[in-house]
Amino acid sequence: MNNLSVLIPVFNCRCSNLVVALHKQLSDLPVSWEIVVADDGSDDEQVKEENRAISTLKNVRFIERETNSGRAKIRNLLAREAQYDRLLFVDGDMSLRKEGFISDYLRHDETVVYGGYDITHDDKSLLTNLRYRYELKAEGNHSAAMRQQNPYQDFHTSNFMVAREVMMRFPFD
Repeated sequence: MNNLSVLIPVFNCRCSNLVVALHKQLSDLPVSWEIVVADDGSDDEQVKEENRAISTLKNVRFIERETNSGRAKIRNLLAREAQYDRLLFVDGDMSLRKEGFISDYLRHDETVVYGGYDITHDDKSLLTNLRYRYELKAEGNHSAAMRQQNPYQDFHTSNFMVAREVMMRFPFD
């Protein structure tokens, strides 16, 4: 499969830096691709306006929902909107740590590939974010070594690739 739909759910977060970085990596690869960003009812007009600007990039679509439908429904919507066989979900508040992020995924033919994530420790502005504080506290429980001991214990939807047919058959609930 030489195609990829990168699907980015966002809610009140700026994703333009992430989209530009993904766009650059995808543009250098010999695959058909698209980036689809879905805003799930954000109420921050400044953030929405900045995110709308990404739709001027080639192969990038921006979908805007009026009301928040939640983490599962927005991902299911993105999967339905995707035009390619492989779906790479990346949360809008993520940042890429390496240049080969996309090519690392494309090396895999597995039905589901989980990419993992690192938590930044140097951005003090995030200390008021409840999710960030939880992730910091639970970080040791999510290390690769811990996940290998209990490989099916949990699954984070922030960064994973899945075959479209699987996602359509088993949507999030």
